[in-house]
Amino acid sequence: MDHRMPLMDGMQAMLEILKIDPNASIIFVSADSAVEKTAVLKGAELFICKPMNIQHLIEAINKVLIRKKSESSKVSSSKKLGENQLN
Repeated sequence: MDHRMPLMDGMQAMLEILKIDPNASIIFVSADSAVEKTAVLKGAELFICKPMNIQHLIEAINKVLIRKKSESSKVSSSKKLGENQLN
């Protein structure tokens, strides 16, 4: 999510996305490092300051994917544990 975009800025777009899906992972991108704290406090998972290199973006995406996979595994394990306790 870039901070400066046509129609609405990235902060507004991020808030709209999070209204629809509070579990959405947002990687906020901006040349304005002054918005980093606000972006993260309002729901961005990660912040990347421009100019960015492709490797930094790939690492950020991988962090998000690893966290999502870990959360998914925990939920799955928790469900299995609950099912076993019922039997």
